[in-house]
Amino acid sequence: MYHRRKLFSSDRMTEHQGAEALDKLMREYQSGSLMAFETLYRALAPRVNGFIRARVRDEARVNDLLQETFLELHRSRHTYLSGHSVIGWTLGIAQNVMLRNRRERSRRERIEVPAESLELDDQLTPRATEPCAAQFELQPLQDALELLSPDSRATWWMRNIEGLSFDVIARRLGIAATAVRLRCSRASRALRAALERGPEHD
Repeated sequence: MYHRRKLFSSDRMTEHQGAEALDKLMREYQSGSLMAFETLYRALAPRVNGFIRARVRDEARVNDLLQETFLELHRSRHTYLSGHSVIGWTLGIAQNVMLRNRRERSRRERIEVPAESLELDDQLTPRATEPCAAQFELQPLQDALELLSPDSRATWWMRNIEGLSFDVIARRLGIAATAVRLRCSRASRALRAALERGPEHD
């Protein structure tokens, strides 16, 4: 039986102790404990919600993305490796969910051309149907980011998009700053390689 107050409400609990408690819950959740998931959700949902809300302004989308993140967490729970940061792993999943959602919305906007625009003069049609240049530039990066592991993706994003220092990222993820530097370096190399290869076709 879980005592959430003992696990998460102590003001004196260190980040290391909190990380160990989350790791224990993840391992028990992987073993099939529904109660472990419920406790894990209560502990992680506020953090994930804030992470998404900082990037998405539509409240309805925030709620949808939050639920999708935990659905993806459930599907991917077997991929979590004990000893890693549960928070970093979860935020990586949330980032992946947001990128996928953004890509799907962008694709729909390109495909779903209003019927009225088909009746416009030929000079106006290209402007109505062609995606903006920013979409072309962002798409390859989104695709490349999805190739990274959730941990690497979250770490790279916090460093290169949010501009956080290595020390701040280390405190957030509960790992050493040197590990953050190494993870960012490997992620950057992997992204460069993926962008150089370009899209892969079946």
